[in-house]
Amino acid sequence: MRATGDWSDDDHLNRQNLLTRLRSVIDALDVDAARDEVSRFVPDPSGLIIWSREFFLEIIERIGTA
Repeated sequence: MRATGDWSDDDHLNRQNLLTRLRSVIDALDVDAARDEVSRFVPDPSGLIIWSREFFLEIIERIGTA
């Protein structure tokens, strides 16, 4: 993230900062386009049906809670 300029040394990476950034990316995500891009690499693309913004938001809430 530092190499691309998306994160500076002044910022402290903690769970809350990470979740904030991930939520921002998920909010901007075109889920249908992402599903189409990935489907050719997945043996059974029917599993991608569950992909949605809500699905990804639920997943990221589990980060650092295990």
